[in-house]
Amino acid sequence: MGQSVLDVGCGCAHLYALLASGVNPSVAYYLGVDDSPVMLAFCGEAFPEGRFQFADIYTLSSVGTFDTVCCLSVLLHLPDPWDKPIRELWDRTKKALVFNTLIDDANPRVEHMEDDLIYNVATESQVLEAAGRLPKVAKVESWATNADGSKGRELIFVRCLR
Repeated sequence: MGQSVLDVGCGCAHLYALLASGVNPSVAYYLGVDDSPVMLAFCGEAFPEGRFQFADIYTLSSVGTFDTVCCLSVLLHLPDPWDKPIRELWDRTKKALVFNTLIDDANPRVEHMEDDLIYNVATESQVLEAAGRLPKVAKVESWATNADGSKGRELIFVRCLR
């Protein structure tokens, strides 16, 4: 994963908890960022030794650069296009960017849920094309898994390497 990790949209800090358990001892520095004060307050209480701060996925320049940038279960809640947030993530990345989102090749759509929550379901090619447009990307890897047992909606994980 690299020595430094930026977790964009850290939510309840699940990635921090995993890393703090020693699953990857090479990680020396972690920063979790979120645009929700409620999530950041939870993280600070649950993990007082952790580093968490407010940041928006569209403007991450203030957080610096990291060996690995992770953005898990965030892009699927953003409207199209994803080019700006993915580029913002890539600009913070020294070695590897890992993100995931929902895909459905047969029925790409935006599902509007309660409380302004959306699920942006793209096609696999839309996601991989967005990753492939990143400047100086050396390699794009991906793998998909069934997200929730429903037919046609899968979770795709993408890793972009410099």
